[in-house]
Amino acid sequence: MGYDSFLQDLLSKLFKLQVEKFKRKRAKAFDIFISGVNFVHTLKKIGLKVGNKVNQQVSVPKWITSNPNCSRRCLRGLIDTDGGIFKNKYRINGREYSYLKMCFTNKSLSLIDFVSKSLKLNGFNPKIYKGSKVWLCSEKEVKRYLEVIGSSNNRLNKWLGDKILVMER
Repeated sequence: MGYDSFLQDLLSKLFKLQVEKFKRKRAKAFDIFISGVNFVHTLKKIGLKVGNKVNQQVSVPKWITSNPNCSRRCLRGLIDTDGGIFKNKYRINGREYSYLKMCFTNKSLSLIDFVSKSLKLNGFNPKIYKGSKVWLCSEKEVKRYLEVIGSSNNRLNKWLGDKILVMER
């Protein structure tokens, strides 16, 4: 099952509402929609804002940041949706080297801050680049992230090979 289907099923179970999914034209992405006044009221009650997260520079609600378990799960969800793992390849003196790096990209500065602080609290050494990217630059840390925090996104889990560990939902 792809991550889009995972999210669609999870949201449907969580909110007991119909969740629609639409494939974006000319992109490898889906838009997932839930509608309804009651749904919007529910999100507001738990501390989320309506509208564009970048324009509003949204932050993670206090009830999440004050709970280490909730913070890890929120971190995981943010990395699953707005993060990626990449093989960094380079050549020195004719010899090729490669290692894994992980990057979270977002234009919301408070989300960048949350991801960086959450990674540090979990023993990682993130680097912020150009204010909108948080990197784990060591393959050892990337693999440890997947083992400790985990992922529900097969696009990220593929880097662990046969050793896919999934945190309890």
